[in-house]
Amino acid sequence: MEELEYKRTYHDVNHRPCVFAKAILCRCCQCSYSLRLSIAERDAVACSRQQAHHRCEQWLEMLYDNARFALKLAATHAPQPHAKAIKVQCGGPRGLQQILSRQAAVIESNQQSPDPVDDIAALLDQAEQQYQDLSKLPYSKIVRFISHHPIKKRSRRK
Repeated sequence: MEELEYKRTYHDVNHRPCVFAKAILCRCCQCSYSLRLSIAERDAVACSRQQAHHRCEQWLEMLYDNARFALKLAATHAPQPHAKAIKVQCGGPRGLQQILSRQAAVIESNQQSPDPVDDIAALLDQAEQQYQDLSKLPYSKIVRFISHHPIKKRSRRK
């Protein structure tokens, strides 16, 4: 399948791409509203609820805005490199999960990463219950988890 044909099919099939698709595909997070799709031997993730999708979009934007300095980003609205997107999409939910479970010890080394997030939607529900609004989350603590999230190194080809 040609790349243009793939992209056309992707947009025809996936009307609401999951905002945390990279995190879900690399298995550091899951979501009860995610739908996995296979298109031309590639995986994609869709969101089954408009309201949840909108909330995730808003929260991801807040994560990028708050992590901008730590990630050395000039603009947060432009597409981000894959490694930085993984740091935000995995580190953000994992950090929030640790904070909400009151195990918010900052990870100073990459020796042990937090458990995978079982349900991003439920995590955001819990955060809204505890903090009333996603804008009131302790982003300074969450950003520490983002900046310390380990990135897999590419293996060298011989």
